[in-house]
Amino acid sequence: MNPPESVIIFGSKGFLGSYISDAYDLNTQAYNCFRDTTGNLIVVGKDYKAKTYPYGLGSIRDIILEFNPRIVFNTIAMIDFEFCEQNPKLAFHANADIPKTIAEATALAGSKMIQFSTDSVFEQTGKNFTEEDTPSPKSIYGISKLMGENNVRLHNLNSLIIRTNFVGFHKTKKTLFNYFYENFMSMNICKGYKNVKFNPLYIKDLVSGAKSMSELELRGIIHFCGTETISKYEYGIKILEQLNLPKSMILAGNIGTDKFERLKKRDLTLKSTFRENIYKSNYDIDLGIKDALTIAEEGNYGI
Repeated sequence: MNPPESVIIFGSKGFLGSYISDAYDLNTQAYNCFRDTTGNLIVVGKDYKAKTYPYGLGSIRDIILEFNPRIVFNTIAMIDFEFCEQNPKLAFHANADIPKTIAEATALAGSKMIQFSTDSVFEQTGKNFTEEDTPSPKSIYGISKLMGENNVRLHNLNSLIIRTNFVGFHKTKKTLFNYFYENFMSMNICKGYKNVKFNPLYIKDLVSGAKSMSELELRGIIHFCGTETISKYEYGIKILEQLNLPKSMILAGNIGTDKFERLKKRDLTLKSTFRENIYKSNYDIDLGIKDALTIAEEGNYGI
């Protein structure tokens, strides 16, 4: 049997992974898995001495079968849009092959798998996509993430795929909040897209909700998003307002039509009445920004 409290978090040094890891900080049976600076896989726990594995799909499989976790969170993803377009093999490895391997291994171990996906699995036009809408991505990022979803659903029936769009601070990662915050704190004028709409979820709500849903008998695909829709330009304005800085520090821009930008979605909104019935958010956009500013000042998250 799977130990009742055992959890593995793959990608625990990333933006989302680090917050999930923190949520299980007191759990002595929670294990973090990440790649170190030499490229090896490291597994470490609260009361567990770090163990090193050579990087590869085989090692990922071996780790799951060795630790026999009850729940596995996969936060590994290649999300850089242009990099994915320029390096499709790497994108499909991270976004499709790794989820497949984790799904196969968790099925063998009898573990529940939580896979995180994206609004980018839908086509360029349309808005407020629901779980019942048919994905039709055009970008390598979207196509590879959809393949990852399909691999997970095919190989582990006891899996939950969470499509989301989230915001927050991380010490080392390139987040939307970081982009605005770092420019504003350096008194640099920056650009925010007025023609890109989204309904972001604050990262602590995403982690709290995902942790709660992992304990429920939920399977398949669920959309986990915020309830407020704004543009990325308006999101930057909200950060300026809380920093008491002039709105002139952000310029209104629009996504263009070059070979990369034409593949980006202008409306990133998702819809899920089901999610709203099982989880009530603790943060609206303004409260999320306030909390992210506090964390940024303290520098708590990230290595």
